[in-house]
Amino acid sequence: MAVTAREIAVLRLAANGSTNQAIASTLGISKEAVLSRMQSAFRKLRVNDRTQAVAVALRLGLLSLDDVVVPEGANRWHGDAP
Repeated sequence: MAVTAREIAVLRLAANGSTNQAIASTLGISKEAVLSRMQSAFRKLRVNDRTQAVAVALRLGLLSLDDVVVPEGANRWHGDAP
């Protein structure tokens, strides 16, 4: 069985650091529904956690690096000017 569009939406938000509660709020579903979709994606991708799920989804082309927002200032050295 293939990963559904809703499961991919959950993984996309997880890839951007959203908590389960934030994912639920963004998608207009319950936190329990987020957990259910996440667990279903884990089974289908044969992974054990959200980090591995995101990595595998990227590798399979279910997610794109363009789906991941790079936070402002990421990889900036401590002494760099703003």
